[in-house]
Amino acid sequence: MAAELVGRGVDTIFAGEPELAVKLAVTATKTVPVVMIANDYDPVARGYVASLARPGGNVTGVFLQQIELTPKRLEFLTEAVPGMARVVVLWDRFSADQFEAAREAARSLKIPLDGIECTDPPYDYERAPSLASREDSGTRCCR
Repeated sequence: MAAELVGRGVDTIFAGEPELAVKLAVTATKTVPVVMIANDYDPVARGYVASLARPGGNVTGVFLQQIELTPKRLEFLTEAVPGMARVVVLWDRFSADQFEAAREAARSLKIPLDGIECTDPPYDYERAPSLASREDSGTRCCR
């Protein structure tokens, strides 16, 4: 669809969430301005922009630094639920950076953290609790 928009001569492409929208827009054009909203990923680390202060290229937008807030949210959770045995995080490929930040924070807080990777939308959220209740740790799929 992004290539079709470029072919129609649009002035700007707005690529909101998920990251796939930005990826497709950037693949389709290097000249049409792309305005993104980066929520679950770091656009600098992924190479969409050179820096937040000076993005360069044709991509600009907003980076809602959720990744940096993830450790603090986990800390708040431990305070809200004293004696918590473990944390289970549902994540997908678009939120993998946030999941990694949560995993690192859990290590430093000495909290067991288990991840359930959701693949192949639509995600089977009804199945997720049964996956979370399994005793073995590690990432499992929620399809």
